[in-house]
Amino acid sequence: SGGSCGAAGGMYKVGDGAQRDDAKALALLLKGCDLGNSNACNEAGGMYLEKQNRNDQKIALELFKKACRGGDEINLLGCQWEKDLTRTLILEINWFCRLRTVGKI
Repeated sequence: SGGSCGAAGGMYKVGDGAQRDDAKALALLLKGCDLGNSNACNEAGGMYLEKQNRNDQKIALELFKKACRGGDEINLLGCQWEKDLTRTLILEINWFCRLRTVGKI
């Protein structure tokens, strides 16, 4: 089930009851998310967000959207992450456009 995959992924993520393994954690969390567990979507999104590069932030945003919009429960944390990340990406795009307009990049 999505909950079981999410719980196992969480264990691998923090090393609780299993040796810490980020690759296994992410794979299990993504599986849990695919099976409709919104908490697993949030956790997987958080792992992508920690990587701090643009492509991973886009993946994180999609996972937070999925967490916010459904799964096995209403997940307000996913909605908040989606809102915050969207705002950050918009601010960064506007900043880049302003710099480009004034010829600094």
